[in-house]
Amino acid sequence: MNLRTFRLILICIFLNTIISSSFSRDLIKDLESTGKHNTFIKVIENNPLFLPIINNKITSTIFAPTDEAFKIMPEIFINDIRQNNLKVTTKLILSHIFSGDTLNKDTSKQGLALSLDGSIYYTYDIGDLFVKDIVIQGESFMSDNFRVIPVNCIMFLQPSSKDKRLDIKIREKYNLTSCCLQTKKEFNEFYKNIND
Repeated sequence: MNLRTFRLILICIFLNTIISSSFSRDLIKDLESTGKHNTFIKVIENNPLFLPIINNKITSTIFAPTDEAFKIMPEIFINDIRQNNLKVTTKLILSHIFSGDTLNKDTSKQGLALSLDGSIYYTYDIGDLFVKDIVIQGESFMSDNFRVIPVNCIMFLQPSSKDKRLDIKIREKYNLTSCCLQTKKEFNEFYKNIND
């Protein structure tokens, strides 16, 4: 994420904060009640995206990494989370929240997904996001406008065209791929341009 994109996100956050009239912490309370999302809660609460997230009025899906998911990340990643590196935490959050309810079979509603570099991909159904390697940990639940899906990994979002592990038909069918952040190549891609 470059500096211009990061500034644009901050401006949107500021405007959203001014416009928003309600203040609901149900998402945080619901995540706390699981006892498995303490790290992810801290990431959200300490990020400028906090107010827009908890004041969200759009049906959305949040893949919520468990504390176990953070434990297996490399030390550099853990240190960035502990030190509240806003570029890292913002990228992390944007890799886990999507508009639309992924479990809703009605795919007629237009949605959007945010890419790792901050650009927006408009999609017309949730099928445009291909999710693989995600280990769901427990039942999903609704919290305000969010479908919360607990996952035992930190997700990595990328254009499907860059995901060479997919066959050509999958790459052509899906705009975005999301999978667990595992390989050195994926970590390098995650951190690419993060310190600009």
